[in-house]
Amino acid sequence: MATTRRTSSMHGKLIGSLAPTCVSTSPSAAPRLDDFDRWASDRDRRYDGSVSARYVSPDVVGHQDLDAHGTWRVDATYGNVWAPSRLSADWAPYRDGHWAWVDPWGWTWDR
Repeated sequence: MATTRRTSSMHGKLIGSLAPTCVSTSPSAAPRLDDFDRWASDRDRRYDGSVSARYVSPDVVGHQDLDAHGTWRVDATYGNVWAPSRLSADWAPYRDGHWAWVDPWGWTWDR
């Protein structure tokens, strides 16, 4: 009969076991965070606090970039809309770039 054991640990500590049936464990210091760990943590924090995640499916490529480049507002005609935050005075849609076929999404504007 298998026995379930519960353990608790302090933040920054690892509890390890040499084998699944080992009954003794010893805490050790967790490894220091490296650049990748910090990058992943920052990315996760941005995703968790994303306003755009309320309006755009996480399956949409690029949704994570919307928060950094614009804001959401309610339009009486269209509902929730996103608008870019930094545009030059002479900006016009589809002026810079070209249409391109990108698998698996289809036609998209590419710069």
